[in-house]
Amino acid sequence: MLITELGYFALLAALILAILQVVLPTIGVMRDHVAWQRLAPSLAWAQFAAMITSFGALMAGFHFNDFSLVYVSQHSNTLLPWYYRGQHRIRRK
Repeated sequence: MLITELGYFALLAALILAILQVVLPTIGVMRDHVAWQRLAPSLAWAQFAAMITSFGALMAGFHFNDFSLVYVSQHSNTLLPWYYRGQHRIRRK
């Protein structure tokens, strides 16, 4: 599904944004570049948007029973109602 590929891309984008969020403001402090220091909040919001997009794509995979995703195939089945899909069950011994 294209939605899951979008989620994977968004997760990689969030990783890159997190790295940039650490590196660029730190370099801005060391070199006294105020513009680079001011990038931190914008990068944080962009990372938040990328993570929400990735989470939404995972939830869409659960909703549409996309068993090409390993996580969905291990934690869901077609007999569950939509509101139970993706929830972990407690296994008692």
